Amino acid sequence: MLDTTCSNLLRIRQYLWYLLVCAIKPKALITVDSDDAIVQIPVRIGQRVDTVGQPGNPRGITGFQTLTTPLLIGPAQAAEIATDDYELVVPNTPLYGTVVIQNHEK
Repeated sequence: MLDTTCSNLLRIRQYLWYLLVCAIKPKALITVDSDDAIVQIPVRIGQRVDTVGQPGNPRGITGFQTLTTPLLIGPAQAAEIATDDYELVVPNTPLYGTVVIQNHEK
């Protein structure tokens, strides 16, 4: 016999769906170029680090893994581009969702 306790609870108190739906959506990272074509680039994924007040240009993540986009990012993780070949079209954009990139002109 099926346990219907959970389904009855969600039927009686419908507002619980609002709490559950927020937890269902994963954080994804997809990089596209200006023509909306998916571009696979190396990205570092790791734990966020507070870099406020540190001199220079410190990394914003620690304990990272280098993966290729598109990918999923954990809830407590952050991403940064691992190569200098590409740059963001809009600077200082957080890396999650769909991000537009372009070739870095040297």
